[in-house]
Amino acid sequence: MKTLIGCCTAKDQDAFLETPTAKSIFANTTREHTDNEYVMFSGEVDGVVKTSNKETICKHYNSVIELAIKEKYDTVILVHDDIRVEDINWIKKLKKAHEEYNCIIFFFN
Repeated sequence: MKTLIGCCTAKDQDAFLETPTAKSIFANTTREHTDNEYVMFSGEVDGVVKTSNKETICKHYNSVIELAIKEKYDTVILVHDDIRVEDINWIKKLKKAHEEYNCIIFFFN
């Protein structure tokens, strides 16, 4: 299962890397590419993070969905920059759920 996670933040790259999102969701990934506005991650899941954002997050989320379609990702997850995932098995659970369901919705609090 090929999964893309999209995130958008007003923080710069260094500040984003200190967020709960970077430290949990992207903890076991490799930072593949960075420029002034984007950080790309790869691993068991892939990610694209728009940093130093000054636009609506919806604009970036739409571009993540377009990228996922173009690159044929099976799953797209859109997250805010303050989400922490504490379940270390969340990717395994996502893969299992994907075998049974076409649409999976996560709620984090």
